Amino acid sequence: VDFLEREPSAEVLTFDDSVHFRNQERSEESVFVFPYGSVVIWGMDVGSEQVMLRDLKKFQLSPLPEPEGDEFRYEYDSTPGITNEAVKLTIGVDSQETI
Repeated sequence: VDFLEREPSAEVLTFDDSVHFRNQERSEESVFVFPYGSVVIWGMDVGSEQVMLRDLKKFQLSPLPEPEGDEFRYEYDSTPGITNEAVKLTIGVDSQETI
C-alpha cells in the first residue's frame, strides 16, 4: 500500500481477522482492513482518509455501488468494549491485546 511508502514510521500488524496499519509517530492514526472488505480508519483527517481509501481501492474485488460510512464516538475506560454507540478503549495496554 502506498501509505507504507509515504510514511516511514508506518507499522503493519497482521491478525487472523484483520491487518492493522499504524503510524508510530502519530499513534492516533490507525487503519484496520478486514477480509470481508470493511475498512476502519481511526484518527485521520478527511483528506488523509481519502488518500488511504484511494490507495486501498486497487485491491477491491466487488465494491458496493456507493461506499457506506459510519461514525462512532470513543472514550477511555478500564474495560474495552462497545456500548451506546461509543467505543471504549483502554490506555496503556499493548495494542495487540485490545484488538
